[in-house]
Amino acid sequence: YLPWKARGIAARGEGGGPTVLELYPLTTQTCRMKGRGRYRTTHGLQPWPTIFWLTCPALRAHVSTIEAAGGITAIQRAVAADGALASSLRQAQADYCALRKSWLLDEDAALVRARGFDDAIFCTGVGGTRDPLQVKCLHMHLAHFLATGAN
Repeated sequence: YLPWKARGIAARGEGGGPTVLELYPLTTQTCRMKGRGRYRTTHGLQPWPTIFWLTCPALRAHVSTIEAAGGITAIQRAVAADGALASSLRQAQADYCALRKSWLLDEDAALVRARGFDDAIFCTGVGGTRDPLQVKCLHMHLAHFLATGAN
């Protein structure tokens, strides 16, 4: 899946090809979203909290292998045991949220507030996580790192 609303290329690999895309934090695409334990189909303007998308097939495959081997659980344990790591993750989540907010056009920010999407756009971290100490998806964290050097 390649998102259609790319803002630009955030990072390139050694060969010059794109490894990370920047995505606008809103979508008008029809999509299925999970909410409160069930799926619903949405239409029209929707928040899209993922602003960096890992596109390199080799990196995506490698990260998927790490996730499948329990990588997220291992990282969560490390975060719980290491105050400095927890602080770093909390800061990365805040930076991601601030960057997402800064990319919104003024009229879109007003629309976000009017439609009640404030929480999804202004109060969530990497991939829309609400807990600043949660790692939701290693693909998104790696994309954030490659794009910004943080995380």
